[in-house]
Amino acid sequence: MSDSGDGLSPTIYGGGGGADFSDRLPAGARICEVYIRHGDYVDGLRLSWVTADGTRVDGPYHGGQGGMDHSFTLAPGELIDVVRGAGGEYIDSLAFETSLGHSYGPYGGGGGKPFEEIFKSERSPFAHTLVTRPLRGICGRSGNLLDSLGFLVDLDFTEG
Repeated sequence: MSDSGDGLSPTIYGGGGGADFSDRLPAGARICEVYIRHGDYVDGLRLSWVTADGTRVDGPYHGGQGGMDHSFTLAPGELIDVVRGAGGEYIDSLAFETSLGHSYGPYGGGGGKPFEEIFKSERSPFAHTLVTRPLRGICGRSGNLLDSLGFLVDLDFTEG
């Protein structure tokens, strides 16, 4: 499994089946769309992004073709702030919140152990520093379903 690019390994939620994947956005790119297939579990997931020169790229799809398909599009400047979900042997469910207050999901079923990943900026309690953890990609394992999922981030510390 790959790391987040900053020396920190992401937490991986879910099980150990399927094949490894890792999709890191190129420098200057931003996520513009999330495509998800789901039923009782999350069947699969794909991120699309816009590069620094404005080109849209559909990343690889990870998972199976079962379930219903849904997608949501992020406005320019809108970021994914929070991902909530649940996982066991597979990723059972996912839900997303954005920096503009939009909520998407939950997608999938009701099983699994809950998890939450927060990507929005926050002040460090130990210093006058703004810590940002922007979502820069996903990693995990997939086969006929999304077996596991982790989130690739960059850390940025700004004095403030």
